[in-house]
Amino acid sequence: MDVLAAATLERLTFLHDSMKTALAALPDEAIGWSPAADVNSVAVLLTHVAGSERFWFGEKVGGISAQRDRSAEFKVLGADR
Repeated sequence: MDVLAAATLERLTFLHDSMKTALAALPDEAIGWSPAADVNSVAVLLTHVAGSERFWFGEKVGGISAQRDRSAEFKVLGADR
């Protein structure tokens, strides 16, 4: 693995671990909660991160179609752990 790929993987692993730690500290009802109508919930943010990664790394780097529905990512109401 080249240096850039290794550094990117290391950073993504750190960020994923950080998100998992933060998510584990939340009660289930907090995942879909939004503090205001124009503010995204944790569920929306995590769904968007997953969609973005699938698009950039899967489609743009790996050549695998993401078949992404970006607007649907912002309509998520909750998520299963």
